[in-house]
Amino acid sequence: KGEVPRRPINEAINNWYFTKKDKKPFQKNTNLSPALKDLKTAGIMLYWGEGAKTGNVLKFTNSDPEMICVFLKFLRKICGVQEERLKALIHLYPDLKESQTKAFWAKLTGIKIENFYKSSIHPGGNNSHKNKSRFGTITINYPDKLLLELLLGWIEEYKVKY
Repeated sequence: KGEVPRRPINEAINNWYFTKKDKKPFQKNTNLSPALKDLKTAGIMLYWGEGAKTGNVLKFTNSDPEMICVFLKFLRKICGVQEERLKALIHLYPDLKESQTKAFWAKLTGIKIENFYKSSIHPGGNNSHKNKSRFGTITINYPDKLLLELLLGWIEEYKVKY
């Protein structure tokens, strides 16, 4: 009787970020050309195969530079992410130089070096990445639980459809 329903904690935190921290929400593109519809499908399928399905952060990991570029294009053109909130984490092999690897991924992704976390180094001997990526692997992070939930919902739609 007369009680105000409580909102979920993640909604309260998002509202706090939007008002106090000047965090801008993603702006999903709903006016999609046939090419953008294909990009949306590609992004959903890439995340289904290579993305983290739990937590509060969208995380996509791979070593293929072209795959990373397609996924980032999906985030930017379909999901309307805020560029300054894109983060990256490099997983290095012991025989790779962090500075060169970071420079490669920063140039390729368009993510600023200051938005890269401290790199992670895989244990193991030299040439542990033989026949793999010359630049280790990269994880693209976007801290937004609502976007993660949207993307997981799109994946569920494909599961049901096919």
